[in-house]
Amino acid sequence: MIKKALILIFAVLLIFPLFHAVCLSLFSPSDFYSTPARFFPSALHFENYKAIFDSYSLLRPLINTIAVAMVTGALRILIILPASYAISNMNFRFRKAISAILIIPMLIPQDVVLHSNYKIIAALGLLDTLQGISCACIYSASSFIIIHLSLSSVPEELIGAAKIDGAEDCMILIKIIVPLIRNTIALIFIQAFLNQFNSYLWPLVVSSSEESRMLQIAINQLGFIEDGNMGAVFASISFIFILSLFLILSMRKRIFSATEDSLLF
Repeated sequence: MIKKALILIFAVLLIFPLFHAVCLSLFSPSDFYSTPARFFPSALHFENYKAIFDSYSLLRPLINTIAVAMVTGALRILIILPASYAISNMNFRFRKAISAILIIPMLIPQDVVLHSNYKIIAALGLLDTLQGISCACIYSASSFIIIHLSLSSVPEELIGAAKIDGAEDCMILIKIIVPLIRNTIALIFIQAFLNQFNSYLWPLVVSSSEESRMLQIAINQLGFIEDGNMGAVFASISFIFILSLFLILSMRKRIFSATEDSLLF
């Protein structure tokens, strides 16, 4: 009973700010200055959401953001999955040292390497491009650990039997490993997608033109805060939140299965 009560309390504390932001996004200008303060809008003011798309074209930034987020998620899987498989199932020199090096980035704040990443992207000629935005966000130490934990749960006998039958490592990875940890792979993709989708600082530093502008930056440049249009500000926040929530809910079964398979809880 106490456990359920604590879960309910934490759930309310987590959901309340998001629910309140959605309510504020439907406020009319007068609702923000009413006395006493209101929690629910006096009437549903959907003009705040309409203002987001009327004031500035968000279609291109939205397409850019979704495309970069999907590419980042796909590349993260294509890079981390083979690396984790090699470290987990192959014997070679300095395997433990390489594994430790791959985990170290998790201990380094991203702001510390921001300047170094910028210099690398500039040297590659990828400034103000979608490729430059995606490159610095492909690898994740936490994703490496999650996949490594999932691979450690795969029976060694299964891989050994496949090798006896003549299967190469590439075939084992595609035909055996991927189907077994598909839920974990989906979790990594969602993690990378949401991280890139909600990223603000790195795209702000790298991009400057409208062709490479991301959704977070485009919404911030609408100027609603300067104009005092708080309803549109909260509508922008709610718009991003609803898109992220839709992705999580659509993949919730795989997320729960992946967390169980990886023994994260």
